[in-house]
Amino acid sequence: MEENDSTRSQLDTVRSWVHLARVATGSGEVVRVDGWVFTETGEPLTEVRAVAAHGTSAAAYPLPRPDVAAAYPAASHSRMSGFALQLPGPPRTRFKLRFEARSPNQDWQVFFKTTVEAADKTGSLLGRLGASRESSVTELPHPAFYLWFDEPLDWTKLPRRFRLSGWCFSRNREPIEAVRVRIGRREFAGSYGIFRADVAQMHSEDVATFKSGFDIIAEAPRGRAIFVLEIRMADGQWQEIFSKKISAPWINLRPIDDSQLWEIGNYGTWIKRYDTLRPADRREIRAHIARLAARPLISIVMPVYNPAAAHLRSAIKSVRAQLYPHWELCIVDDASPAKHVRQLLARYAR
Repeated sequence: MEENDSTRSQLDTVRSWVHLARVATGSGEVVRVDGWVFTETGEPLTEVRAVAAHGTSAAAYPLPRPDVAAAYPAASHSRMSGFALQLPGPPRTRFKLRFEARSPNQDWQVFFKTTVEAADKTGSLLGRLGASRESSVTELPHPAFYLWFDEPLDWTKLPRRFRLSGWCFSRNREPIEAVRVRIGRREFAGSYGIFRADVAQMHSEDVATFKSGFDIIAEAPRGRAIFVLEIRMADGQWQEIFSKKISAPWINLRPIDDSQLWEIGNYGTWIKRYDTLRPADRREIRAHIARLAARPLISIVMPVYNPAAAHLRSAIKSVRAQLYPHWELCIVDDASPAKHVRQLLARYAR
């Protein structure tokens, strides 16, 4: 559904364009919206929202729209006029929807109204597509985010335990605080804020891209399941940005291999292969430490930015479990927005 109708607006100096689509995802049907809106005179708009009977949803706004700026070169607010959102929850078969915008010193005013119809009489996309439920799922990211997966390399050949890595950032530059995967009833926390110089080079206009990488280890149940990637913003609410139907083997004959691990190596795998100590090894190491003529203090510096709580605890415990007792752990927090980071560091500092 596409509209380009400024006459429906209650804002006399506003131009707008709205595109709505009912999209089937792995976790159900959603309504995705993108478009643009700007004032030709006066103050620029600062917020856009969608209002329906089931609630209000804030849009990501403003987003860069160089195409709109090229079409309206005389309008100073046209370049940053884009907005995008995904309505939460499964949509009703038919419902009324309106879009509102406001400037800092104004109240909310309507600039677009419509009635969202079902794709067919049953309210499902499946009848119109003429396809099975399996093939009708549209694997598109949330329109308000950029998203890329580096791994898995092949979604059709997943082991039971697999690594998910890539990068993601908000199109309106709002910081992401955390990332996780949900498969069925299980949740897998990930690390967000990994340095991605390659992404920063591609998207030099957005400073958030430099720490846009994420890494998650997840486990799929036997057979088919729904994979959902979620992010948490400053409001503390988790929101789905990607979903996909996956299938894992009933018998795990495909263990996680080196191609699905970090390019520089996976520490856990290295420990398992080369540094698993037997009790006799530990006794010999302790005896060797006791015979040392000099026992220097070893300082370990660990910068952190928004790590998952489980990962941070594991990193600290791994240092505390060293057989050599003369060490200090210096953790430097790079202003992590997630509250659990400071709380965990304060607990271990006692």
